[in-house]
Amino acid sequence: MNSEVLTVNQLVMVINEIVGLVPENLLVEGEVQRVRVFKNFLVFFELVGESSVIGTTCSLADTGGEVPKEGQKIRARGEVQLGKKTDLKFKIREFEDLNSLGNKAKELEELKLKLRLEGLFSDTSKLSLPRFPKKVAVITSPRSSAAEDFKRISAERFGAAEIEIFASTVQGNLAESEVCLAIQKVAARIDEFDVLAIVRGGGSKSDLEVFNSEQIARMVFDLSLPVVSGIGHEDDVSVLDLVADRRASTPSNAAELIFPDKIELKREILSLSLSLSAGIERYFDAIKQDLEYTTLDLNQVMQSRLEALKVKLKLAVNHLDALDFENIFARGFAFLSSGTSAVNSVSGLKVGEVLEARLQDGKLKLKIEEINKLNNRTIWLKR
Repeated sequence: MNSEVLTVNQLVMVINEIVGLVPENLLVEGEVQRVRVFKNFLVFFELVGESSVIGTTCSLADTGGEVPKEGQKIRARGEVQLGKKTDLKFKIREFEDLNSLGNKAKELEELKLKLRLEGLFSDTSKLSLPRFPKKVAVITSPRSSAAEDFKRISAERFGAAEIEIFASTVQGNLAESEVCLAIQKVAARIDEFDVLAIVRGGGSKSDLEVFNSEQIARMVFDLSLPVVSGIGHEDDVSVLDLVADRRASTPSNAAELIFPDKIELKREILSLSLSLSAGIERYFDAIKQDLEYTTLDLNQVMQSRLEALKVKLKLAVNHLDALDFENIFARGFAFLSSGTSAVNSVSGLKVGEVLEARLQDGKLKLKIEEINKLNNRTIWLKR
C-alpha cells in the first residue's frame, strides 16, 4: 500500500473541509420522524425522504417555540454540519409546514388581487420622490445592518439630509403592530418629512411575512408622503413593495433611490456652468452682430438723410439767392421808399412827392410828376 496514512483527526479534518463546501441556507423538504425534545431547548428529529434519512437538530429559539410533529411534511432552511462522531447533521434555522405554505400562498395571492382591484398598486397613485430631500423618516430595527447600510450610503451620496429612525421590530409576532405604530408616528409629523423609507435586510419568507400585511399596505397607501420600500433581497417581492411609491431591491438601494449622488451633482453643475458660459457667449456674439448690422443700417440711413438734406439745402440756398436784394438789383429792379416806409403801391402817393430809389450801385431822389394806374398795377411814366 502506497497511499498516505491519515490519523483519525486528519480524516475528520478532510471530511470537515468537504462538508464546508456544501452551501449554506439550503432548503430541504421531507417528512418528520422520531422527534425528541432535550431540556425544552433543543429538538432532535429525522428528516425522511423517499429512500434516505438525515438527522436534524434545531433550537426552539430558532423555530419560535414550535416543535415539528411526527409525520409532518416540512420545508426546512439550514446547513449541513459534522457531529462529534462524524455523523452528518442538518442544522435547521427555520421550517415551514408544506401544507400551510400552500394555504398561505393562496391567501397572499387573493390579497394581492383584492388590493390590485382597489387600485393600491396602480402607477397613477404613485408619488414622485423629491430631488433634494431635507429630512427622511426610516422605519427599521435601529441596530440592524439594514439601518447601518442605509445611513452609510446616504452619508456617502449626499450627507445634507437629516435621517430620523422610527424603531420597530421587522419580524415576529409583534412586528406588524410595531410597524403600524411607527407609520402612525410618521403620519402625525408628516409635514416634517420629505420621504419615508421602510427597510430591513434579507431573510426567509416567514421573516418577511409581516410586510405582506394588509393593514400596513393600506396605511402606506393613505400616506400623503412618498414611501420607498427596501425589504429583503432583490428577488423578494412583498405586498409593501407593490403598494410603495418606489421599490428598492435592498436597504442600500433604497438610500441610492432617495439621495442624489454628490459626485453626479458636481458633474451636473459643471456641465450646467459650461452650458451657461457658452450660452452667454453666444448671446453676446448675437448682440454684437445685431449691433454691427444696426450700425451699418444706421450709417446707410444717415447717409441717405444727409444726401436729402444737401439737396434741400441747395434748394434753400438757391431760393435765398433768388430773394437776395443784390441779385434783384442786378436784374434792374429798384427799392422805393418814402421816408422810412417802403413804397409798394401808388395808393397814397401824390404828384410832387419825392421818393428815394435804391439801385445796385447807388441811390436816386425821384420826384413824382404823374401817377397812372393800369389794371391795378402802377407804372412810372416820367422821372
